[in-house]
Amino acid sequence: MLAPGQVARKVLGRHFEPLGNVYRRVFVNLNLIADFLDRELPNGAKILDIGGGDGALIERLLNRRPDLAVTMCDLAPSIGTFLSDVNRARVELLPATDLATVTGLYDAVTISDVIHHVPVDQRGAFFKSLANSCERWACRKIILKDIEPGGVRASLSLLADRHIT
Repeated sequence: MLAPGQVARKVLGRHFEPLGNVYRRVFVNLNLIADFLDRELPNGAKILDIGGGDGALIERLLNRRPDLAVTMCDLAPSIGTFLSDVNRARVELLPATDLATVTGLYDAVTISDVIHHVPVDQRGAFFKSLANSCERWACRKIILKDIEPGGVRASLSLLADRHIT
């Protein structure tokens, strides 16, 4: 059975992206996150974005930083749907890919709004796999952003993320 977000993607077609951006704005300001990443990432960096989903954050980042090379991996079978044609050509997409199987060398890893999707009893294994993979990738910088639990907006965001998307 398809999740509500998957049904919405099929029904709305090309209208899904603008409506998705409005919906997302209730919970997160991707422009602020992209501004932060812009300041934190070195010039010409090779980035691995873990759990990049539709690519909305990477789209905003690459619009600011055309010098970056990005690889995006996600467990989902379809990723990068919000990337423009120009930026899609600059991103290596690895759909249906666990981070432990990614190869290459990376200057930084970004993980945005992913950890709350990892079941609590599997988070230790996730971070162990991340640490082992960072050794393999020669990566010394991890930038992690997730939802801080506790507030009304965070609770609504978690519910929407788990049951709609």
